[in-house]
Amino acid sequence: GLVELMTTYNPPMFSGARITADGIDLVENFYEFNLRYPPAFGELDERLAEVPSLMERLVEEAELSALGGEYRRCLLRDVQYLRDELSRPAERWRGEVLRTVLGWIEGYFAGGAAEKPEAVAELRKALGDRLSQRGEPHG
Repeated sequence: GLVELMTTYNPPMFSGARITADGIDLVENFYEFNLRYPPAFGELDERLAEVPSLMERLVEEAELSALGGEYRRCLLRDVQYLRDELSRPAERWRGEVLRTVLGWIEGYFAGGAAEKPEAVAELRKALGDRLSQRGEPHG
């Protein structure tokens, strides 16, 4: 119970309602409220719908890249880190983490030793303003 109904002597009717201490705590803590009651899928940005398929494309492109040795292992580890971050609910993505990891991934291809995966630029475009947001809960 987050809310208590005060009933009368007529069972289907109630005379009033009041919020419980648990309800007050939940309303005052935006982070906990967002975890218990996340926004409906339709409320999220439509561009985010293509993020999972772009992420899978990035995984494939990273596995097929011409990088070798330690660079390849680090690239695949960073791609997995990005994948783990994007597997969280979209309202809990941390923009600074997404920016940083995408920068790491692009860094492996800066020297021109291998061709940069196309999915990186498309992911940046799809994530758009999410990359500039902080990881704070919405209220």
